[in-house]
Amino acid sequence: MIYAQRPDATACADYDIWNNRMNRYVRRGSKGIALLDESSGYPRLHYVFDVSDTGVRRNSRDPERWEMNDDLFKPVSEMLTAEYGISHERLSQQLVNIAEKLVNDYWDNNSGDILNIVDGSFFDDYDSSGKELQFKAAATMSVTYTLLERCGFEPEGYFDKDDFQAIHTFSTPDAVYALGAATSDISREVLRKIERTVKTTTRRRNVERMEEYEQQSELHEDRGLPAPEPDPQPAEDPAGQVRQDAPELPEAVSPGTVQFDAPERDAVPASDGTGADGREPDAADDGRTAEAEPGPGQREPADGVGATHEQPESAGRGTGADGADLQLSFFDAHIPTEAEQIGKIDQAESEKLPSAFVLSQAEIENELRKHGSGFEGGKQRIMALYQTQPDRNLRVKALAKEYGIGGHSHDYLDGSRGFVNHDGRGMEFDHYPEHKKFTLSWTQVEKYIDLMVQSDRYLTDREKEHYTPPAPVSVKPDGAIDRAKKLIREFCQEEYDSEPDFSDLTKIGIAYTHATDEDIPIQVNVDLVGYRVERYLGEVLIDERQYESLEDLTETELEALDFSELVSVTDEELEHYHSKVEERPALLPLDAATEYNALKEQHPDALVGFEQNGQFEFYADDAQKVSELLGGKLLEKETELGTVPVTGFPTDQWAYRAKQLWQCGENVYLAGLNEDGTHHQTKYLRREDYLPLGTTVHMEGRAFRVDNVNFDKGSVTLQDVALAEMRMPVFREEPLALVRELYEEQDMMGHPLPDYKVGDNVIVDLPTRTIEGKIGYVGETDVRIDTGAHGQSWDNEVINKRQFEGGLRQVEPELSDEELDELPISAVIDGEVQTFPDAAALDEARNAEPALEPAGNFRITDDHLGEGGAKQKYARNIEAIRTLFKLEEEHRGATAEEQQVLSQYVGWGGLADAFDSGKDSWAKEYVELKGLLSEDEYAAARSSTLNAHYTSPTVIHGIYDAVERMGFRSGNILEPSMGVGNFFGMLPDTMQDSRLYGVELDSITGRIAKMLYPQADITVAGFETTDRRDFYDLAVGNVPFGNYKVADKAYNKFGFSIHNYFFAKAIDQVRPGGIVAFVTSRYTMDSKDSTARKHIAERADLLGAIRLPNNAFRANAGTDVVSDIIFLQKRDRPADIEPAWAQLGKTEDGFAINSYFVEHPEMVLGELTTESTQYGHDLTVAPIEGAVLSEQLAEAVQHIEGHYAEVEVETPDIADAEAERKTLPADPDVKNFSYAVVDGEVYYRENSIMTQIELSDTAKARVTGMVELRQIVNELIEQQLDDYPDSAVQETQARLNAAYDAFTAKHGLINDRRNARLFEQDSSYYLLCSLENLDENKQLKSKADMFTKRTIRPERTITSVDTPSEALAVSMGEHGRVDLPYMAELLGTPGEYERITTELSGVIFKDPSADPTDPEAGWQMADEYLSGDVRTKLRIAQLAAETNPEFKVNVTALEKAQPKELEASEIDVRLGATWIAPEIIQKFMQETFQVPYYLRHDVNVRFSPYTAEWRVQGKSALGHGDIMSTETYGTHRANAYKILEDTLNLKDVRIYDTIEDAEGKPKRVLNKNETTLAQQKQQAIKDAFANWIWQDPQRRISLVRKYNELFNSTRPREYDGNHIHFVGMNPEISLREHQRNAIAHVLYGGNTLLAHEVGAGKTFEMAAFR
Repeated sequence: MIYAQRPDATACADYDIWNNRMNRYVRRGSKGIALLDESSGYPRLHYVFDVSDTGVRRNSRDPERWEMNDDLFKPVSEMLTAEYGISHERLSQQLVNIAEKLVNDYWDNNSGDILNIVDGSFFDDYDSSGKELQFKAAATMSVTYTLLERCGFEPEGYFDKDDFQAIHTFSTPDAVYALGAATSDISREVLRKIERTVKTTTRRRNVERMEEYEQQSELHEDRGLPAPEPDPQPAEDPAGQVRQDAPELPEAVSPGTVQFDAPERDAVPASDGTGADGREPDAADDGRTAEAEPGPGQREPADGVGATHEQPESAGRGTGADGADLQLSFFDAHIPTEAEQIGKIDQAESEKLPSAFVLSQAEIENELRKHGSGFEGGKQRIMALYQTQPDRNLRVKALAKEYGIGGHSHDYLDGSRGFVNHDGRGMEFDHYPEHKKFTLSWTQVEKYIDLMVQSDRYLTDREKEHYTPPAPVSVKPDGAIDRAKKLIREFCQEEYDSEPDFSDLTKIGIAYTHATDEDIPIQVNVDLVGYRVERYLGEVLIDERQYESLEDLTETELEALDFSELVSVTDEELEHYHSKVEERPALLPLDAATEYNALKEQHPDALVGFEQNGQFEFYADDAQKVSELLGGKLLEKETELGTVPVTGFPTDQWAYRAKQLWQCGENVYLAGLNEDGTHHQTKYLRREDYLPLGTTVHMEGRAFRVDNVNFDKGSVTLQDVALAEMRMPVFREEPLALVRELYEEQDMMGHPLPDYKVGDNVIVDLPTRTIEGKIGYVGETDVRIDTGAHGQSWDNEVINKRQFEGGLRQVEPELSDEELDELPISAVIDGEVQTFPDAAALDEARNAEPALEPAGNFRITDDHLGEGGAKQKYARNIEAIRTLFKLEEEHRGATAEEQQVLSQYVGWGGLADAFDSGKDSWAKEYVELKGLLSEDEYAAARSSTLNAHYTSPTVIHGIYDAVERMGFRSGNILEPSMGVGNFFGMLPDTMQDSRLYGVELDSITGRIAKMLYPQADITVAGFETTDRRDFYDLAVGNVPFGNYKVADKAYNKFGFSIHNYFFAKAIDQVRPGGIVAFVTSRYTMDSKDSTARKHIAERADLLGAIRLPNNAFRANAGTDVVSDIIFLQKRDRPADIEPAWAQLGKTEDGFAINSYFVEHPEMVLGELTTESTQYGHDLTVAPIEGAVLSEQLAEAVQHIEGHYAEVEVETPDIADAEAERKTLPADPDVKNFSYAVVDGEVYYRENSIMTQIELSDTAKARVTGMVELRQIVNELIEQQLDDYPDSAVQETQARLNAAYDAFTAKHGLINDRRNARLFEQDSSYYLLCSLENLDENKQLKSKADMFTKRTIRPERTITSVDTPSEALAVSMGEHGRVDLPYMAELLGTPGEYERITTELSGVIFKDPSADPTDPEAGWQMADEYLSGDVRTKLRIAQLAAETNPEFKVNVTALEKAQPKELEASEIDVRLGATWIAPEIIQKFMQETFQVPYYLRHDVNVRFSPYTAEWRVQGKSALGHGDIMSTETYGTHRANAYKILEDTLNLKDVRIYDTIEDAEGKPKRVLNKNETTLAQQKQQAIKDAFANWIWQDPQRRISLVRKYNELFNSTRPREYDGNHIHFVGMNPEISLREHQRNAIAHVLYGGNTLLAHEVGAGKTFEMAAFR
């Protein structure tokens, strides 16, 4: 469309882009280029302008546009040859050949999509081969034309119009779109590569010329010669100059016309030789022949603008050699009239050209396809939505919910940057740097995605591979909507005799009335899109009922619509309404109204904007005017001025909105709000200052004086100054906006720039606040200061320029280098931020002797590592330990030879004899070992003889093979019980890029591991001391096994044995999607207690398990044990499920093993059998004779199912300088969402990546200082938690004081707004804020107690107690339950429970329903056992006591806990209660209605327990003269049986008549008289039942007993929290009894509502629970 209207357009953009981004103005009279814009959901015209239609201002920007010339042909041709493998001696032919190749490739890749899109066009007339030929012909011509035209060649020399005949085949909009998309995609690819080559070559040559020029200058200076002038460039021929240097040029060829070689077509007709103005040019512009290859830019400009013949030589005016004769004498010329002047200006202006920057469809689709909703699986959910939901309105709602509120940075297709926001209204594209914004509603987004889905362009090829289409819907998709509409329509017809309004499915009104006493409107709406019913009192939402689906809404609400229920309002709802109304701030208080009136009297002709509630508000006539001019909403409000119209705009828009009103010719006075409630002048814009009369402006090289300004017409009358001085008054009329722009430009040029500029970092002190940031924009009246922590321009402050200049803080004199060196300085040393007293101390630290570089990580190549006899293993261990001690003594890392020695260490598993002084054969070794190790080291080694077994290389290979098959290549790998790190040493080559993290409890072993793997992060401590949740990608290892527990407060409540603890914690440590592959004892899978497996199954999927033969570890560990390899994958979130593998099953031979191995016997690598042990017969896996374990493992891992997906990290485009930021793997010691300082640069950690943040030096110093404070604070917290001595705590407090004082002296308070903007994204920022106690004025009142006191109560683990009561209190405090084994350990009598149960009888109870054979199971505290359904518990206890006297104490206690029996007078029984038997209702019906004897078998009451619905069978049967059913308790329209059925189902009886409407269709209407009569009978039946139900004594006794059993059996639990210890709480805080009990309720009672009165301490309760 651009080419059809303006074939010579070069750079197009819309008005706002030229005006705001490029700082150019569009000339008056320029004709826009019309484009079709469908971004708003329907076609509309959008206009753009060419660069030739624009004029320049000060600091204007020119569009960057590369040009080709002859000396660029060679590098471009070489690049194209390298890229596409196509070469040619002529660049033009090379482009033709490349176009043909790329079109063929495009067809091969997209033919299926293209054929679908062009379906319905003239393509249908061709077969498949014909369609291919037609598309390729049209596309090749289009791409070739585009490439030749842009590269400066004349494409007309290659084509005639017949070449483009194939385009007519594209006869539908979709077909044209397909051709356009192909042409654009292919051309863009080639032209961008050419552009890069052109720019790179040009820059390189410029640098070479500059260096050559500088060398020549230096040479001439040395020799005393003048520096050479640059070679003069040939100037363009001046207008009118005749060139005589091409005499041989044929006359038929006009200047600038070039003909290409085109052997297959006729020669291009020559130009007629006439110029645009009808004059014939004098000669050709250069001496080239028609056959020569043309150079870019050497053709004749269109329309003759700038051509050699634009100003021909005129007779009698001189030759123009010196220019003197070219001056025009005014008196010799014909003076045009004003109308002629304006006409010529319009004509000249109209000959210039236009175009734009718009949000293209390709740009939108790129965003939707690349990012999706931003959530994991978002695109797949959206794809499923389009495949299952045909209703577009529901799609729109679902898209808004899927995307939610958020945003991300965005790279536009043209290489520019921006941001995309999305919220409930839609998606907003923000284009930098001018912040041009484009908004798409969700309706528009839905249409774009629909187009992409229909053309199979939404999911990428990789996403399609992993996408599973949803199951087909078996019912009509929109049936639920239709049914809901039908029910609403029927209700409205019955109630109001009118149709409902379905125009907005989110707000369908179904009821409206007024509250009886206060005349408050009541409105009830149904939302069929959001599945809710909303009830409003006035404008206040008093009730909202939300449902999960439309079906739930229909069944619960729409099928039982009742007007009375819908509009009924409770007293609580009325109270809520009044409280909300009272909360609203007064629109204009009396004192403010008085001040406003005074301002209005002073400025009666001004629109007075008065700041109230965050808005500049206008009242009365001013509001009417502002609403008309700005298009704002006009509201009628009650104020102290009376009921007046009100409108306004937010206070942060004042500069922009005030200028809008000023442009309309209004006086504008804005009164800003002071802190004391009074107002000050924010801005006063006078109409006469907008464009002062008499002002001189310059246009087209002439001066004009402003004579008159007409704001109504938006025009200005200008007088030509030169003609006026000659007494010839000539006037012209111009648009007001244009003249104002010229006035602003001249005003800016007439005043020197102040001593600040865009990009300067400034501090501005205002009366109410201080602003610090970078100048982003300097305007006529305003200055924008960008205040974002990362330099984003969307965080900014716009202030008046005078305020800015007045508050600009003067730069303090710079200190000398010597003075700076004496100041404290912070720097990063060894990865930590440290503060030094002066520069000398820093230099000393930096120049300290660096530690020797350790050797690289050890690689295990010996598959028989660790094998050998006991004495051989012992000798290797001793040699490894001596080597370790030597390395530590010399403070260096291990060499490769030393690492080989260290790797032979296998621990002490199976070497118990070396620690037995009674073993004569080991006497020498015993003495040697005792002398070598310290006391603690010796004790740790001796205690590890039972479980320190090392994993064989064969098993490790098998585990890595399985993980590699899942797709794992690199990531963070954890080995939580690593030994010396065999898993690290055998890491496959494909995983060498991984980051290794290990944990080892034993000191000797862990230190050896550090020497073997110095590049790994190894912690020598228990696994319980580490916590890096969601950090690791893979956890591998051989976990310890034993029937003992690990003290980890986060897991103590589970009571897991050590092996199960390692699984539970490792799952928490890996990220969602991460893999856990552990070797463990078979009892992890085969234990009778499934609690641990259920816990694991809720958090991870079992990918598979392999049961190893009992000899798998014999060679290197010296033990026969049955072990399993278990593979798990962590879920995104825990799920309440219990898969089959959580339970045991039985094999055909009767072995009780895990259900997984029962279902997958191929995963058992041996034969299940039994063996005799010291504990009796036990299950084992005997190896298969002749089987090779490595081969068995290789086969087994083929059955492990799982797919590992790497974390996707967006890497910045290196070509984009603005996004060139570094990223590092996350440091596990840096808390997630926190800043860190690495090598002097600031990084921000988010999940597993740390991204460098670009900050100014000042901002970087602030962040560095706060990181140091955070480190010291965290260290101080850890010291208090670990109960360090007072001296250590006080030393850290002194460091904190010094660092804090140094920071605040330089950067102000931590709570200062400047520091907050920089550091508020850090997860510990508010912890740092708590270091300061501020007063009401936000000034420092005092430092926090942390600077001088202990503020955290340390954890003290209780290891022993004296009495069972104390043991019980500790058990409840630590484990939250009665844990008999733990209590016995505390008492020092493990396994002995009799003393505990005897002394605590009546305090704790054993639940009879628990396993009677397990003495540890089923014990509960009295408050838990004697609560809940105590009647059922009593029955169970009584049955248990008959066979086991132990439970008699339960019976006695439960009998005392039974609730008081309710009497009949205390029970209210209504018709329809589902606990009453149908026989009782039947008897009531027969006795009350006196059913005739012959009808008693026909009329029966039935109840369905599945639907909770009552039905009276035979309700239409009537006897002769049955007065009771038709008169006493019924009517002739509704007998008593029907009314009884409605009453039982809790329905109001209603009577309808059927009539015919105007169209003859039957219509039901409510018969109000009959309904009223029937409802009176219904009430009579209810009254009769209330009188009848208790009359019979037997019935009364039966019903009272049943009611008490069903509804009076529960006793509320009472909670006692006195036993709970709150580790980490400030010792000065003491919780009250009710607070402790409330916390116990939260811990033990599940969902809990803390509903104490205000001030009762709910916040402390929640904090203590956390």
